[in-house]
Amino acid sequence: MGESLLPDTVNILISHMLVIAKEKTKKKERKSKWLFSTE
Repeated sequence: MGESLLPDTVNILISHMLVIAKEKTKKKERKSKWLFSTE
């Protein structure tokens, strides 16, 4: 039981990290585009 649960939690953590990273990159892109457009 414990051995099978560990990989699942790791996969969930990795997926969450990827989602957060994607959201951060999207925000950075929006900010950079806005800065470029104002220039």
